[in-house]
Amino acid sequence: MWVFQTLFIASDDIIKEYGQSDDASLAEALEASFHFFTNCNTKLGSKRIVLFTNDDNPDGKNKDKQHQTRKRAEDIAVSRIDLDIIPLGEKFDSNLFYQEIIHIVKKGHFYIEGPFSTSQDFSELINRQSYTNRSFGRIRFNLGNDTFIGCAIYKFTVSHLLKKVNLHRETNEPVRSVRQFLHPSTVKVLRPFEYVTSFTIANKVISFSDDEWNMFNNGFEPQITLLEFRSIDDVDLEFTFCNPLSFLFPDESVVEGSTTLFSALLNRCLERRIAALCIYNSRRGSKPRHVLLIPQHETENEDVYEKMPAGFHVFYLPFAGSIGEMPTSNIKTEESPENVDLMKKMIKKLKIQYSPSTMDNPKTSLEWAHIEAHAIDTEDLQDIKIDDQTIPDTETIDERLDFLIEDFNRTFETSCGTSSSKSSKRPAKSNTTRNYTKKQKN
Repeated sequence: MWVFQTLFIASDDIIKEYGQSDDASLAEALEASFHFFTNCNTKLGSKRIVLFTNDDNPDGKNKDKQHQTRKRAEDIAVSRIDLDIIPLGEKFDSNLFYQEIIHIVKKGHFYIEGPFSTSQDFSELINRQSYTNRSFGRIRFNLGNDTFIGCAIYKFTVSHLLKKVNLHRETNEPVRSVRQFLHPSTVKVLRPFEYVTSFTIANKVISFSDDEWNMFNNGFEPQITLLEFRSIDDVDLEFTFCNPLSFLFPDESVVEGSTTLFSALLNRCLERRIAALCIYNSRRGSKPRHVLLIPQHETENEDVYEKMPAGFHVFYLPFAGSIGEMPTSNIKTEESPENVDLMKKMIKKLKIQYSPSTMDNPKTSLEWAHIEAHAIDTEDLQDIKIDDQTIPDTETIDERLDFLIEDFNRTFETSCGTSSSKSSKRPAKSNTTRNYTKKQKN
């Protein structure tokens, strides 16, 4: 890391350890950082230069040095080294020079956040960027006529379940499982070339060799293939929530120039209010799915430039067999104004403020509870209790509804032609803790 006095508000410790320079230019600083990465023999997961500066127009009086800085920025972009500018001071104007440098390095319309005048503002930036955005996979978007866009796919929901490892019962060492096929008559272990995969269709056995079966499973190229465009107003999104949504964003590492073509496609879809119907095959061996790409605008506000990025939401479309009919009821009730007002009151009483951050996954909590029990050597592992926040709190519900429950039962029992003399109020549970039991193997 190279620190220069004109670029960084340096402390005494940093100056003592790294040094400083009064006449160094920004081009020399970027060149020194560039050689630091090129001379590194260790394989790095990512390369990034973070520049702290309070000078919004470095080398402003020397056009030759600014031209050299632009050339160094091009070298950094070619080597796929990222550059982040952290502006310091209240009157910092990034449009004077640094916005052009960021455009050269990132090859897109990326804006510099800030400036930051207090440590609190800078801490908020660090907290926002502490969440790493790792793509689920990189794939090509086939537009037809050998035209491809490199894209990265991101997930909105990620499962954090622990990976199960088989252990030896006595030594507790990891074991490896091996699957073998035996001959039904001779009980001899069969080799891969000695057996085939077969299916019985219409009382006829159809067999596939190992090569034919692999060709059948891996016959689809991993990519997104464009089929047609449809108007967003005519698209019915009622049945599109069968899988968690994904997000599509351009990736220059797959196909060079993808950002420009992706932005052009996104802007035209937004202007014409159309969505793209595609076939999506994530990887070899997976089954292709029909997906709908819905464009999204990039939203802004005063505090954070990019609140929601621009890209395509990937809606997974169901198959015909995945759609079922909603069962109908023969009970008919009168939609009187009194009944409607009663239901409005009940809905208003039962409203809650839902937030995913306040509800834990009960399956994950159960796994960690068992791990904790084993770690502290708990004797009784048969009965482990966790706080399942997905179970409705019946005590709170009954307390909120109060007399509305009796009005509801009395009104709708009368409308259905039935009556009941018993109290219809359900008994409240003592707590909302679910009891999970796990049997131990003998």
